[in-house]
Amino acid sequence: MKQIAKFISRIILILGAFLLFFMWFDMPTTNKKMVGVYVNKNFQNKICCIETPHIPDTLRLFKDGSFFSKFYGKGKWKVNNRFDRIEFILNSKQVSIYTHISNKLFERKKIMMNENTNHHYEKIE
Repeated sequence: MKQIAKFISRIILILGAFLLFFMWFDMPTTNKKMVGVYVNKNFQNKICCIETPHIPDTLRLFKDGSFFSKFYGKGKWKVNNRFDRIEFILNSKQVSIYTHISNKLFERKKIMMNENTNHHYEKIE
């Protein structure tokens, strides 16, 4: 009986460690899963970069690889999954942005604009 309890407690400990591990790291994603509507969040902080919107903005990612935003205008986007991070690339006539996606377990996808201030676009649909 003690062996079974010890075995079950080890299994629970291992599963808990895996869950914590996956909650800390971004999960891989695809272009198909990124398609949708994103809203600009936490933009009211001190302006650090002119290429990021510090006004309310909505970013729409379409499945053909194009996007539209009042701030950025029209352009192309893509996702590159790498071992250490998920890169997100926006290209338009106004600007090219290389950033990353926060895709944590049990959270909405976020396109990070400034990690220090948690400035990001959050997926709403």
